[in-house]
Amino acid sequence: MDAPTGEDPVDALIPRLAAAYEDPAPLIFHLDDLGSAAARAVRDADPDRLVETQGMVLSAGDFADAYVLEWTLHHLDLVEGTTSRPGPSAASLARARGLLIRVITGSGDAPLIDVPDADLLRILTRRRDPSAEELAALPPRIAQGLPYPVG
Repeated sequence: MDAPTGEDPVDALIPRLAAAYEDPAPLIFHLDDLGSAAARAVRDADPDRLVETQGMVLSAGDFADAYVLEWTLHHLDLVEGTTSRPGPSAASLARARGLLIRVITGSGDAPLIDVPDADLLRILTRRRDPSAEELAALPPRIAQGLPYPVG
């Protein structure tokens, strides 16, 4: 798979938005402010309360999980190809991995996949192709369903 070219209106959305800021400081401030507000809302919400977004109804807890997964993926997108910016925390990566595996498998029992969290998230969501070793590490059921478009 080739890297996003920017020709598709959806591909590389987050890197294009980041580039629009020219200086990353305002973007970092904006995302930190947004994330802080989301964290307060999630902390104060009843996880079983139903909420509607984008024509779907889900629990506030499931919405929060989807938010963590999506923004962890966007964070990975933002730091792709750079070593000067920190990536998502280990806790965020592990949580996002668990959430995506749960969505894919439909169960809470995550299969053992010997691929680092950030790499697995990129592979499962088609942000990059797996190496032969990584593909072999995926359970057949998961490998056969690639990609799982999210975020």
